[in-house]
Amino acid sequence: MVDESTEEQLSGSPSGWIDAIITRFTSIVDQLRSRTTQPIITGARGLVYGLVALICSFAILSLLAIGIFRLIGNILPGDIWITYIVCGSLFCLLGIWMWSRRIPKQSLSSKTSNKI
Repeated sequence: MVDESTEEQLSGSPSGWIDAIITRFTSIVDQLRSRTTQPIITGARGLVYGLVALICSFAILSLLAIGIFRLIGNILPGDIWITYIVCGSLFCLLGIWMWSRRIPKQSLSSKTSNKI
C-alpha cells in the first residue's frame, strides 16, 4: 500500500509542474504584450486625445472669434462694415506678429552673417 507522503509527492509533483508552466507562459505573454501591443495602444490613445483637443480648440477659437465680432458690432456705433474693418485689422496685426516670430532671431543673424 502507498503511504501518504508518497501519495503527496506523486499528486504534488504534476501540479507543481503545471503551475510552473502556467506561470512561465503568462509571464512570457505579459512581456510580449508590454513590448508590442502596449506601445501601439499608448500611441493610439495619444492620437485620439490629440485629435479631440484639436477639434475642441478649433471650436473654442471659432466661437471666440464670433463672440469678439459680435461684441465689437454691438459696442461701435454705425454700420457693420466698421466691425469688419476693426476685426480685419486685429487679425492682420495678429498675422504680422506671428509672421515675425516664424524664424528664431539666432538663425536669422547667422544667415545674414554668412552672406557677408
